[in-house]
Amino acid sequence: MMLESPDNPQLPGFMTPGHPRQDLRVFARPDGQIFVIIANNLPKGAPMPAYEIFLSVEYGRDVKLHLTAGTGQVTRHENENGTERHVLWLGPPVVIVFPGTYWLRVLAGNKEVFTRSLLVANHPALP
Repeated sequence: MMLESPDNPQLPGFMTPGHPRQDLRVFARPDGQIFVIIANNLPKGAPMPAYEIFLSVEYGRDVKLHLTAGTGQVTRHENENGTERHVLWLGPPVVIVFPGTYWLRVLAGNKEVFTRSLLVANHPALP
């Protein structure tokens, strides 16, 4: 479960602490950067799959593709326990994501390996 932090603010009336689907959301930072862990606790040095990344806005059957990206936006980071995690980075200057709700889907080998509802909102600390 994600707790409230400067990078994961609780939005009044939208997401209260302890909400059962809270872990399905990802929040963009105030500077527009989005960091998402798409794979975790992987063996150190394991080959990175060829990721295909899709960011879309969806209204029922209407799907508007906002961005496609690939493995180039994914970096490796070592965990304290010696394993690795794959972190997706999106944001300026690669792409500017405007406030709204998006679907973030990551495929590897034509199989969906990660799906999240991505909420991009103005940070509560900003005017």
